[in-house]
Formats: sequence, structure tokens, C-alpha cells
Amino acid sequence: MRFFIDQQTRIIVYGIYSEVARSVVLDNRNKGINIVGAIEAGEGGSWGSDGQIPVFDSLQSASKAVSPEAAVICVPCQFGFTAIAESIQEGIKTIICFTDGIPLLDLSRANSLLKTRNIDFLGPASFGIITPGKLILGSKSFSSFRKGRVGVISRSHALAFETAQLLAENGLGISTAIGLSKEGNLGVQLIDLLQRFDQDPETDSILLLGNARDFLEEKTSTFIKDELSKPIVAYIQEHKNPVEEMNSYTGLNGSLPYLLDHTTITENNRAGIPLANNLLEIVDCLKKL
Repeated sequence: MRFFIDQQTRIIVYGIYSEVARSVVLDNRNKGINIVGAIEAGEGGSWGSDGQIPVFDSLQSASKAVSPEAAVICVPCQFGFTAIAESIQEGIKTIICFTDGIPLLDLSRANSLLKTRNIDFLGPASFGIITPGKLILGSKSFSSFRKGRVGVISRSHALAFETAQLLAENGLGISTAIGLSKEGNLGVQLIDLLQRFDQDPETDSILLLGNARDFLEEKTSTFIKDELSKPIVAYIQEHKNPVEEMNSYTGLNGSLPYLLDHTTITENNRAGIPLANNLLEIVDCLKKL
């Protein structure tokens, strides 16, 4: 499977009545996602999403009835760990967590559980998986993405959406867009996605969208430099002045953003990744590949 799920994957949704879930599952058949059920404690036996999706009290009862292969988590943050833990214990192999704001202690506990199993976990606060024309596991806004040959990896929903629109306006499009977590480093890692895009026959180039906090690990940098066969471009959001232009009187707190930028840029350069200075320059960089 190219990117964790496809149109046949049997998906269960935690928190079917939440605003996030409503956006994700809205018109799910036309989005190319196969939602077979939902979990909502105390609501078992009812039907969600305008009477289209059967609701169960627990994942255990849902597993017996509809045999889900993937779980989508859209519950409030205080219930995020419980949903993740139940999915892991029930043997779900793919978990996409849209929930944001999960407490740090809960994230640490979830990370410990994930390390004991072979599970594809995207999140928390992922914007989902988008393959234009085939599959939209995310909000309705992604329906406007234009099909193309650029693979996108981003931690930001808004930045991914804005960039996809910009690419479409300039004759480019998206093969698949993947939302990595913006709140932790759990589950699927950047190098995992790079390897998948490198093997994807529908992707010609890769666009990495991030911010100054996104450091390339040495293993990832080495893979990009020595093994990645497809061209890659990066854009760092909130790009600031070079570190040598720091004002000495700003103190540590004031200089930290500059140091983060400098470190991130250095790592990108070491990996040999062309770095766009702004969103418009992304298009120029991709067209030059």
C-alpha cells in the first residue's frame, strides 16, 4: 500500500459526532474513503453521518461486526490516549489521529505503546492523507487539490492547503499530501514518508514544508543526500534573518528563533535540499528540477 490506506481500507472513526469528524467523513463515499463504522461511548446502536455509518459503544464490538483495518481518531484531547491505546490493543495496523492538544504525558504513554507494535501511526494533529482524484482523508477543503506529480509532506494544514492552491495556479499539482504531527514525533517519521514517495510511481518530486523547529535527523539527512533518487525542495515557514544579523541586546529568548532558523537551514544545506525563501519561490524551485 503506497500511503497506509486506499479506497478499500475499512476505516473506523472515533468521535463521529465531533466537528472534526463531521468534516472528515462528510460525503465519505465521494471522497474515496471506506468508513465502515464509528465509536461513540453510550451511542451504540445509533447511526452517524446522516444515518450512513453504524455507531458502536467500543472498538471491541465494532471489530466483531465490521472488521476495521484502520482507525481515525477525532475525539476531544482528553480522550485521545484512550482511543489510541484501544486501537493498538485491538490490533489496528493504521491509526490517523486528527486530535490536537493531547497532554504531553499521554503522548509519552502512547509513544511507549507504539514502540511495542508494528503500527503506522500518523499524528497527533495530522491533517490526514490526500490523493487528489482518488482519496481524501481530511477536511472538505482538500477537495480542491489539483492532481499532479508533486508529493507533499507538511505538519501544517494551512500551509499545505495554501501551497497546493499555489501549485495549481501555476500548472502543478499534488500526487499525495501527508500530514505529519505538529505536536510530537510519534509513529511514522519523515524518513518513512520520504522512502514511500521515492518508491511511488505517481510522484516525480517531493516538497517538504516545515518550520524552524523541524530538524532533520542525521539518519534522514544521510538518506536524502545519499539514497533519495527523486529531487526534493523545502520551504521553512516564518523564515527570519540570518543568525549573524542577530541583535546582541535581544538576549537568549530573542535570539532563539534566529538560532533555530540557522540550524534548520544548515541541516537542509547539508542534505543538499534547495530551500525556497517564500511560497512563490517554491514554484520556481520545482520547475527548475
